[in-house]
Amino acid sequence: MRTIFVLAALAVAGCSSGDTSAPKVVTEPSPASKTVTTCDYPAGPYGFSVGKTLPSDLVWSGLGAGGAPVTYHSSDFLDCDGSKGINAIVFDSSAEWCVACQQEARELEGIISTNWGPNGVALITLMVEDNAHNPTTDVNVASKWMKNFGLSNVPVVFDPDFGFASETQGTIGLPYNVLVNPRDMKVLKVQYNPGPGGHESTIDALIAANKL
Repeated sequence: MRTIFVLAALAVAGCSSGDTSAPKVVTEPSPASKTVTTCDYPAGPYGFSVGKTLPSDLVWSGLGAGGAPVTYHSSDFLDCDGSKGINAIVFDSSAEWCVACQQEARELEGIISTNWGPNGVALITLMVEDNAHNPTTDVNVASKWMKNFGLSNVPVVFDPDFGFASETQGTIGLPYNVLVNPRDMKVLKVQYNPGPGGHESTIDALIAANKL
């Protein structure tokens, strides 16, 4: 558990070098001729609590699927018509010291291969602290996390300001999972634990609705 006193909303300037392409969802390859729709980012109110639109200016750098350097923007995950193949977004805020986060991480590759990948769920782990409980942007932390838990298809990037907890008061638990709808970038659910195989009623309903 972590006590949150004052946290500023995440605003990162100056992206590190690396892959800046749109995030890849682990699904069947799309035809080369498929056109991805360019969408205007949805209007606010912006924020991290349920019902708000995720801010458009968020930036996370770290390691992408396979361990290559990557920089993601929140706008990369907007998929207004499904042409990117993203049907749900799960942001998983974790800390290196967190035992519950470690347990969850051990299950993620199986969840992706059997459920989330084929169903177009984009999963991003946001590392907020290292083993010493310090905010981190150390790429070695991300590399070790991926290696220890066999995360070949899970990007591990950094959120040292713990932006997703910026509107939360008091004590919260880690991992801190946030579900976002890629069609309009609205936050649908926060601080929940997906059940066996990654199933959870809100996630399952969102996948079903967006696959139509």
